[in-house]
Amino acid sequence: MKYGQTRGCEKEIYSDVAEIITNKQNALRYDPRDFFIVIGDNDWNDCNDPDTALSYWMNNFGNGKKTNGVNTGPNPYGFGTLSNPDITVEYDYQGNNESSDVYPSSASNFAFFTEQILFVGINQVGGGYLGDESTRVANNFQWVKANLEKYRPQGLRTLVIFAHAHMISAREEYFGAPFLSLIRESYPDLFVVYLHGDGHEFDVSYADTRNRNVIQIEADSGEKADPILLTITRESEDTKDGLIINRRGGRYAGGDCDPGNREKTWSSNSW
Repeated sequence: MKYGQTRGCEKEIYSDVAEIITNKQNALRYDPRDFFIVIGDNDWNDCNDPDTALSYWMNNFGNGKKTNGVNTGPNPYGFGTLSNPDITVEYDYQGNNESSDVYPSSASNFAFFTEQILFVGINQVGGGYLGDESTRVANNFQWVKANLEKYRPQGLRTLVIFAHAHMISAREEYFGAPFLSLIRESYPDLFVVYLHGDGHEFDVSYADTRNRNVIQIEADSGEKADPILLTITRESEDTKDGLIINRRGGRYAGGDCDPGNREKTWSSNSW
């Protein structure tokens, strides 16, 4: 959401981005309630004061806004609440009437289920070891596992995970390894898409060489390419779901978005 060159994470950075996304002049005319943002290292753990940065992020984009230390409901923009009343968004953290200004690192985790597809967002940031892998990263795994168990009886066919960073390196022990093992052993027919953008270079790979149902996608850098468009396809109830990846042009020689698509992303130089 913000450049990594600066460790100062002022409140205005978060509110400015929120206002850009919700501006009525946005060319796509999307509903902010259908806009989900996954936290990244530049927005949180790379800041000089991570706890304060997380509170700024939660107040603008998360599921719990606090006033004087007390939870007062969703963020004022409605991000991550969905415009369709038939779909319920669940969060790992409810924040009911807690007096503390500090949010747990799992506060941004979300999940919702529709059309037999489970969408999950987790606080899986990049960088090196943060020292909380045994809690935060392990909790990410438990959050995904719990939602898989919950929606499996409802005809679960596909899992889509949104994260900032890939599932290996500092995240392998407590998420990558147990997650891939869980899918192989308990959900061998489940189609899985794990989407992240930490490396800033487009890449598609099989996250598990023993299970070609798990696809890991790394998106291009937001300021140099149009947002990637992923479509889950389904030919019939008897066939596995598929995936169409539309890079919408990908990177360009000039280091900017395609002029024809420039107005379609708030992260371009159009503003």
